[in-house]
Amino acid sequence: MNIELQASNIVLARDGMIAIRDARGVRLSCIKGVLWITQDNYVQDFIVGPGQTHTIDYSGLTLVTALEPTTLSVGEPKPSLAARILNSIARRLGSGLLLRPAPL
Repeated sequence: MNIELQASNIVLARDGMIAIRDARGVRLSCIKGVLWITQDNYVQDFIVGPGQTHTIDYSGLTLVTALEPTTLSVGEPKPSLAARILNSIARRLGSGLLLRPAPL
């Protein structure tokens, strides 16, 4: 997914829609209003109301439609536990190697 937002919130008019591709792991939070979330080739649709969050679990096309005037926020995917552990190990190894004095 490649998305750049200038604001932390997105406001959609009734029937306003955004299309998101390759957004697996992205969190959509409904602040005000009601969202209808549908994913291409996915059997189930989702209705998300104020205070609710939906995490996209599909890498294809996701359509987000406002069923009434709606404010939502889009959060970047959280790295998986394995990715966090590997990043932590890499940081520690990298900094540990840099802090050790060279043998004489």
